[in-house]
Amino acid sequence: MAIKSGFFNSVSGDRKYNADDMSSYFSGLISKGIVKNYLSSFVVTASGSTMQVTVKPGKAYFSDGKYVESDASILQTISIADSTQPRIDRIVLSRDLNSSKRAVELLVLKGTPSSNPQPPEVQND
Repeated sequence: MAIKSGFFNSVSGDRKYNADDMSSYFSGLISKGIVKNYLSSFVVTASGSTMQVTVKPGKAYFSDGKYVESDASILQTISIADSTQPRIDRIVLSRDLNSSKRAVELLVLKGTPSSNPQPPEVQND
């Protein structure tokens, strides 16, 4: 396709737009990542001495213009640490585009205990 344009009013059903068309529009206007200074920008804090973290409200955009927004804090449970080795966990926004899911969720990616721990790899597909 050489040229694509939009959005125009439909006349007798000749225009059909979907979520990808709308997301594509935003992908050229907004860069991907967490929106700085929007609510609490998904800041993650330890919740006292419990094995939980609090993910504050925020908004983020993906490279294709789709977004996720949270207006409330979310508790995430961290699994118990190794008794001798430290580890690094990640809190990530995971997007599933499969037709059965089509959603974004917060996940804890558990790291591997080690004397020199590294954060777990982030899968970007």
